[in-house]
This record gives sequence, C-alpha cells and structure tokens, in this order.
Amino acid sequence: MLAAEIQWTGTFSINFYGSFVPFWFVNPKLTVNASGVGTLTATMGGYAADMANPSVRVLIPDTPNIVIANLPNVGGYSSPGFTAGTGYVGTAVTVPTGASPQTPPGAAYWGSWPQSYVNFHGVTGTTSYWYSSGGAADPKKPQEPITVAYNLAP
Repeated sequence: MLAAEIQWTGTFSINFYGSFVPFWFVNPKLTVNASGVGTLTATMGGYAADMANPSVRVLIPDTPNIVIANLPNVGGYSSPGFTAGTGYVGTAVTVPTGASPQTPPGAAYWGSWPQSYVNFHGVTGTTSYWYSSGGAADPKKPQEPITVAYNLAP
C-alpha cells in the first residue's frame, strides 16, 4: 500500500569521471509504502565511454524506472520533511558480464547501489564505481542519507 509519493519535474546531470561519462536523471520520483520503505527512481540517460579511449562517447537512450536509492526506514514523513539512510551497506549485486566482482560479504564498506542503477552503469563503463569492488575508493562508494524537504498541502 502506497503511503506517500513525491514527483519532481526536471533534469539534473552529473559529469562523471572527469566529464568523460556524463549521465542524467529525469523526473525523479520518491514513493514510500505504509511500512515506511522508500524507493527513489528516475529515468536515466547518458553516454558510454571506454577507459582505453574515453574521448569516444556513445549516447545511451533514456532508460525509465532506474532505482537510484532504496530507503529501508523513512520514519515520520510529515512536514517539513525527513532524512533517511539508504540501503547501500549489506546490499548484494549481480555485476554485469565483464565487470569487476563485488567483494565478499563482510569486507569493509561491503554493499551496492541498487541493481538497476548498477546495470545502467554497466553500459556507461563505470560499473564498479557503484559497489564494493575491493579498490581503494570503496570507502567513498556508500550512499549518503537522503534529505527531502516539503510542505504538506492542507
């Protein structure tokens, strides 16, 4: 059962990896069920690149319903808003073919962004940036808590 839904209109972009792999989010939507579990989704698009030749980019068609974040506990969602932690830590992912494996459970910073988000970045060429892969950057990969502010209409 749906308890709350917020839909934003617009697009924001990220110039990732030194601007070689730009990608964007279109019309993000937050849904929260009656148990307080939230999901942040958006249509995503961008460019694919190859580390061997990053100046060559290929347009990725917009892909709807990519899960950007899972929010396991959105408590007390009343005006003026809330801050909720994400489900990165402890999340297993199936890595796309040819991508670096996810570190085994129990490794430091073990976890992942949502599966559809990782799959999208399997096309951009930045897959292992979004889950624990055993690299020195693993401490930087967990999602930060998400803050949403709003006013409830009477």
